[in-house]
Amino acid sequence: MIGLNCRGGLVSEVGKDGWDSIPDEAREGLSPAKPASAQYRQYLFEITGGQREGRAAQSAMDPEFDRFTRAQQVWDRAFACRIADRAAQSDSPLVVGIIGRGHLEFGGGTPAQLDDLGLRNRMILLPQPEGAPHREGQADAICLMPDA
Repeated sequence: MIGLNCRGGLVSEVGKDGWDSIPDEAREGLSPAKPASAQYRQYLFEITGGQREGRAAQSAMDPEFDRFTRAQQVWDRAFACRIADRAAQSDSPLVVGIIGRGHLEFGGGTPAQLDDLGLRNRMILLPQPEGAPHREGQADAICLMPDA
């Protein structure tokens, strides 16, 4: 078992000032994230409340939304780098990452970063409450969870 996360300060620093502002020795061995697609930005924008009165960012492409997107992508990239590093080890392990769904759904977060790192032999399994709608492209597989 390995931790996939990076230090919270790195997430905040990249969110605020961008990846290039981080000295090499503070990057925790991570490489820069592949830029977020328009679809991933839209997904993030919607799951964080979408357009609403009082919100600084009024669209997914609004520069006011850049900080949040950059921060989210630090986590996406950290998870992907740690998974790819472990999967590349000589004992060829099966790697199972336990990651929040906002980093996985529709492939824009950690899956896109894994693709960027050349790790395409992967699947996304998401838990879903029984009766909740499953949307096209949400995951490779859904595990229906009974109501508690």
